[in-house]
Amino acid sequence: MPKVFRRQKSVLVSSSSTSTNGTGTAERPGKRSSSTSSSTVVFGVPLSTVQIRCGQPLPAGIVHLMRQLRKCGVAAHGIFRRAGGRARVAALKSRLDANPDEADFANCQPYDLADVRAAECLITQRLSPTLMDIFTYVKSEDARLLAMQASMLLLPDENREVLQALLYFLNDFADCAETSQMGASNLAVCLAPSLFYFPHEAATGVGIGGRDAVSPRRLRRA
Repeated sequence: MPKVFRRQKSVLVSSSSTSTNGTGTAERPGKRSSSTSSSTVVFGVPLSTVQIRCGQPLPAGIVHLMRQLRKCGVAAHGIFRRAGGRARVAALKSRLDANPDEADFANCQPYDLADVRAAECLITQRLSPTLMDIFTYVKSEDARLLAMQASMLLLPDENREVLQALLYFLNDFADCAETSQMGASNLAVCLAPSLFYFPHEAATGVGIGGRDAVSPRRLRRA
């Protein structure tokens, strides 16, 4: 099956240096809007909100976290399948919410870094059933690939940018499957429930980082 994505210039960091806060006033990346009363900057909020608050859909702190995880965890056995320490993961999220530009993750365990979730479901509630129908009813691999590529145009720009960055990122982990035992199929099992709105979750509209977000363990227990 031909690859959907070709590696281009990194999309992990936006070239934009400023954003607007919805009132037409420029807002510096990494700074909270003065009109924002929520203490949550990164987690459990829509990517469009993250874009406004941080100047890019992936805050600089998440980019640094991903780079550190690529450096120390790409060959870790069962990465993304093994859970991190609950208290340590919560502390990491608190650090990133307090400082979205956080850059020091050198002393963090790879399983803790891999257990951090930073965005809403990348595949929107409207598009998730469409993709599932493509895989269910389109039998030709070539036609399925074309249908998937076309459907990506229906994603909001920030979702598409983060999804592309995530796929490049996960491809590096899949390349180390002989060591980590986390090939493309195993990565999909662990992460797909966090990327898609499934029918039984659609009514709640809860995304990654929300208290009711779907996890692979919950699906296996269901």
